[in-house]
Amino acid sequence: LGALKDRHALLVLDNCEQVGTACRDLLVSLLAACPTVSAVATSRVPLEMSAEEVFAIPPMGGAILPSDPFSSDATALFLDRATSAAGVYAVTEHNAKTLGEICDLLHGLPLAIELAASWIPVLSPRDLLDHLRRADSALASDTALVEERHRSLAVILDSSWSWLSASERTVLSALGIFVGGFTREAAEAVASADLGVLAALAERSLIQRLPDAQGGSRYQVHELVRHYALRQQEDDGTIRARHFAYFLKLVESLETSWNTPVEPLWSNPIGADLGNIGAATAWALAEGDAEGALRMAAGVDAFWIFSSPSAAVRQAWLEAALALPWAPSSVVGIRAKAKACHVGGLRMWPSDPAAAQRLILQGLVLFRNIGDEAGAFEEVVRVTGI
Repeated sequence: LGALKDRHALLVLDNCEQVGTACRDLLVSLLAACPTVSAVATSRVPLEMSAEEVFAIPPMGGAILPSDPFSSDATALFLDRATSAAGVYAVTEHNAKTLGEICDLLHGLPLAIELAASWIPVLSPRDLLDHLRRADSALASDTALVEERHRSLAVILDSSWSWLSASERTVLSALGIFVGGFTREAAEAVASADLGVLAALAERSLIQRLPDAQGGSRYQVHELVRHYALRQQEDDGTIRARHFAYFLKLVESLETSWNTPVEPLWSNPIGADLGNIGAATAWALAEGDAEGALRMAAGVDAFWIFSSPSAAVRQAWLEAALALPWAPSSVVGIRAKAKACHVGGLRMWPSDPAAAQRLILQGLVLFRNIGDEAGAFEEVVRVTGI
């Protein structure tokens, strides 16, 4: 304080999260006693001072990924670190797309890019990309030009995990279930996450809030953090069941809006959550949940004009669901099977009309068995062509 009291100076404090309380105490005293001194602090968590202004640092490569590998600062960093490790290295027409995919997969995180680039002497860009896409891959390096405590993302994530309360850890591990982001409502239903916990996780940069197409908010967990969070779960069956139930309800509730004034809005919630819907469907199929898989596969097919996956993906879901062992246990279950037969027959008609007709007739019988005249009428129209 004595040295700086009468000086115009800028004090830079780096990595304050390591000793956050001490940095805060120092700066409170310093700024009060030295009015002509300013301070810049880097930290993974805010210091929570009244004079603090927080500037979130966006990822490299631009605020919106994927980025152009020929003009991306993320690719430039990758090339700089790869050159340090392997000698001469450059972005070319042959490797540009792969290098861009690597940086985008790492969401433009500088440390992750540095660690990945250090593997260029032993892995081609394509092999490195395949390695990074594996859910169990660990990003670490013994050769990257970084401090010892930064040689593994796992060590950094372990540190971030240790800062969390028990409830925050429970929520973050559950949020790892989501694929491609989630809404606040989904986080609450699946992970029991309230706004306070979401705020705490966002404050520590473990999740990010992004605007959605309708002016609301979506959240995402970086893939590296997501895989780390999933590994913290001993048994994720309950969470995955909640995840499936939430997105099945979303699909079926929106399906009732067919041919109504809100129909054009379908593309927003369904399109944004296709990753989650696909993951939920895959889980139901793996669990042998015939009724759930049939309901999801048939329900999402209603959105194909706007946002659902390709015809091949939709057909694969339907065929896999129809192939599961199925025993009628309720009206809902029978209707799900009948509807899946109907939708599956429609999709199959151009390539195999005879098989499609058999499938549609099977659905007709099931609809009639439960007295669903509307469903039966649709089947009759399809089979007879009337």
